[in-house]
Order: sequence, then C-alpha cells, then structure tokens
Amino acid sequence: EAELVEAYRECRGLVLLSEFEAFGIPILEALACGTPVFLSDQPTTRSLFADSPAAHFCPADDLDATARIVEDVLERGEAAREEAVAALPRLRERFDPDAIAERK
Repeated sequence: EAELVEAYRECRGLVLLSEFEAFGIPILEALACGTPVFLSDQPTTRSLFADSPAAHFCPADDLDATARIVEDVLERGEAAREEAVAALPRLRERFDPDAIAERK
C-alpha cells in the first residue's frame, strides 16, 4: 500500500483511458495522492469526478485532442499537482463512507 501511494505521488499523472470504469478506485487513489488524472470522457466517470479540478476528461475518439490535454496539464507541472492537492478536502468530503451511507 505504501509503495502504491509513493508511485501515485511520484508520477505526474494517471492516464486511464478505459471505456469502462465500474468503480473508479484507481482514479480516486490517484486524486487522493494529489495526482492529476486523465480519463476517457464517459458519463459515469464524469458524474463522479467532474467537480475535481485534477480530473481531465479526454475525448475517446480523438487521440490528438487527448494528447493536447495531457501535454497542457503536464506543462503546468507543480501547479497542476497543487491544484489537485487543494481539492483534497472536497474529495474527502464527497467520498467519505459515512457521508455516502447517509446520502443513500
């Protein structure tokens, strides 16, 4: 577990361009470590992570546009990571197990 956290913190971004992401656990793990994520623009992932400034949605059918999105964020370097870290309190609140149970 510690190695996984360290890997997320050391990487500049998580690229997960899957057409299907049932639970979003890798996305949530990366965001919780302050790592920007690049996702296929799918309704499910957008509904879960659209309010996170560190979640970047890429068009599934346009590789060039996806590359530009990734490049733009990576060029921002530490500023992109700081943006992700600043969003952590909202992320914790949204995905807090007790809060989820209360909403359900």
